[in-house]
Formats: sequence, structure tokens, C-alpha cells
Amino acid sequence: NGQAEFRGRYDLTPELLSGDGKMDFANSELESNRMEFKQNVFDADTADFRLKTAQQEVGALAFTTNNVNAHIDFNERTGDFQSNGKGTFVNFPVNQYMCFMDNFKWYMDKSDIELGSNKKYADKSDVELSGSEFISTHPDQDSLRFIAPKAKYDVKNYIISAKDVKYINVADARIYPDSGNVVIERKAVMRTLK
Repeated sequence: NGQAEFRGRYDLTPELLSGDGKMDFANSELESNRMEFKQNVFDADTADFRLKTAQQEVGALAFTTNNVNAHIDFNERTGDFQSNGKGTFVNFPVNQYMCFMDNFKWYMDKSDIELGSNKKYADKSDVELSGSEFISTHPDQDSLRFIAPKAKYDVKNYIISAKDVKYINVADARIYPDSGNVVIERKAVMRTLK
């Protein structure tokens, strides 16, 4: 129903329709050397995925990641992505943040992405944390970072909402957010913590 457009090469056999190229759909694009197509879903074992900004500024991207296993379902209106390594690098250009994650789920109609990771971290005080590590790329924030087991990205409003954040190290201080919630807006602006 005109939900997607593929550019590249198709191979049709009696068993399978596959392709090598780029799929444009729902303000996003997925590039892969091998996609397998069914009537309402398609899969790629190794893909690069990009979400464009809502304003459609030329060349502007809200979310990018590489080397993921992808399953796109047009009936469910979702995309499921798994890292092909030990945590895939994800970039949030509008927010000036990046993170490492194992998996994420994209809800096309809600314009939300749920991020997850089971990666374990141990800090200098031997506190074990698990989740995605979020790192500021803003030049004035000197790689400010925190770990969140759960996070959501609101693609329309460019807001990263991280949950269950135990603490954030800042210079010689450690900040413990009262609710465990950390919200990042455009240009790496972190909402005031209590």
C-alpha cells in the first residue's frame, strides 16, 4: 500500500524474494546487502538503520545505527533490531548523545524507540550496573555519561527518557537522581534533577 520503496537489486526465485539495497519507509531508511521479503514483513541479518528528523531538514537524522539484525513488520507497525556484536553504537545527532545497546524496538506510528541492553559494567567502587551507556557528545560536556537499563526515544520531540539510572558522575561528585529518571532534550540539555 505504498508504505515503502526499495532501491537496489531484487532476486526472485521460486523459494524467495531477496534484495540488496536501500528501503525507504516511514521517515526512515534501512540499508542491507541482503534482505528477505514476504508479503507484509522483511528481514535483514546485517543492516544500517537511520531515522530522519520530523521536520525533514535536508540530510538531518534523529537516530542512526549500524550492524544490526532487523525485522520490519508492516502489519504490527514495528521494527525489531538486535545487535550483531557486543553492543551496537547508536547516535542521536539532534540530542548530541550516543549510546551502546543490544536491542531496540521501533514503534512506527507512535514514533517511539525502546532501547535495551544487558551489558554489565563495574565502576571503581565495584558497583555492578547493567544497561545501555549513554554518553554526551556535546563539546562542553566532556563525555558526560550514565548507564540506564531502560530507555525510550521520542522521535517526534527528540527526547531521550532513561529509567532506573543509579547515578551520574560529574567532576568530583556523584549525583543520584531521586526517581532514577534522566531526560535529555535537544543539544544535550538534561532536565533538572532533584
